[in-house]
Amino acid sequence: MPAVVVEPHDRKHLFKVTEVCSEMPARDLALLGILFGSPMKVTEIAQLKVRHVLSPDGGYLKESQVPAEIAFNGLARPWYWSSKLLCGLLDSYFRERVKRNQGLTANPSAFRQMDPDSSVFLNRRGESFHLTARKDKVGQVRYTCSSLSRHYSSLFASAGIEGATAESGRRTFAVTLRRQGYDIPHIHALLGNQNLKTTRRMLDSDPVDMGKIAASAF
Repeated sequence: MPAVVVEPHDRKHLFKVTEVCSEMPARDLALLGILFGSPMKVTEIAQLKVRHVLSPDGGYLKESQVPAEIAFNGLARPWYWSSKLLCGLLDSYFRERVKRNQGLTANPSAFRQMDPDSSVFLNRRGESFHLTARKDKVGQVRYTCSSLSRHYSSLFASAGIEGATAESGRRTFAVTLRRQGYDIPHIHALLGNQNLKTTRRMLDSDPVDMGKIAASAF
């Protein structure tokens, strides 16, 4: 079964509930922002470093990439920190992170005082979300980040969004772009899937809003 697509009205509700109910609202809003505002998987979000997002002068890397060392398939793919909404959420979180004295560097003039090699997202103790390695059926090592996956599930549950998981962010990202008219090859490049069929399956199973279709008739 494909991951659930979180529709715009549910996303809006999710952000409102998180802002009010979260113990670390700035961080959790940024976590939701990157989940829906990028095609990154949970393991990639957990491994994302400050230097993957910011330049030494503290600005966003407009033309960047998901580097091979953190990419889910070991292949680098392009990414762009160009969304004003996502960057605004990250700005708020970075300010809060500095106030909490989490993962800072001795050089206060670089990377907004944050250690460039520290993970972007930290838990309440100021630690990275840890990955767990396991072997699949054919003996290949796969990585998971259960703690961050569970955290995303708890945010969805608090907002009453049934069936949504961290994988919903990646699929929602792809479906949203397709609904806006962007072509499949460009969406595919951002997702980083090796097989175009995988991307097409994510998009072809887009749930149809029958009410929206009916309303457009008159």
